[in-house]
Amino acid sequence: MFHIGYFAPVLALSLCQMQHTYSGKVLLWPGEYSHWLNMKSIVAALAEKGHEMTVLIPSASPSIKGSQSSSCSFEIIPVPFTAQDISDLMDELLWYWMYDLPNDSFIQASLKMEAFIARSTEKNKAFCRAVFENKELLEKLRRAQYDVLVSDPMMFLCGYAISYFWNNGMGHILL
Repeated sequence: MFHIGYFAPVLALSLCQMQHTYSGKVLLWPGEYSHWLNMKSIVAALAEKGHEMTVLIPSASPSIKGSQSSSCSFEIIPVPFTAQDISDLMDELLWYWMYDLPNDSFIQASLKMEAFIARSTEKNKAFCRAVFENKELLEKLRRAQYDVLVSDPMMFLCGYAISYFWNNGMGHILL
């Protein structure tokens, strides 16, 4: 049976900890398009709670604009591809998905999707490589001592790599 006498000390300790856990430093590593749209609502909610946030975005991002929010800072990473490259890849994928996929066999569709995923992965790897080659940025981010990294599943390997690289007990959340 539950007794209120056991609940009160736990509640009191939890309330005492709220000031320490109410806000913190969050590093965001989003993906493009709908991934960023989903993460934007989380950014807004975190901003309301007073969290300090930094967003890592590639210079070629077609959907994430550094001036969209004053609630966080943006680190723009130079990458060896353009926003048009990403848009073209997405357009090609959507065209295939809507018009050509129904006419292909399972094997053809699988091979075509594998090719799209490989091209997308190359762009993500280039972005990740650009972050890790920028020693000045890495040191700046390390000094900031983020409490948590929130990354898109598309970027999860880079997120794990950066968590491992800093080795400071920073949490890593995939959205």
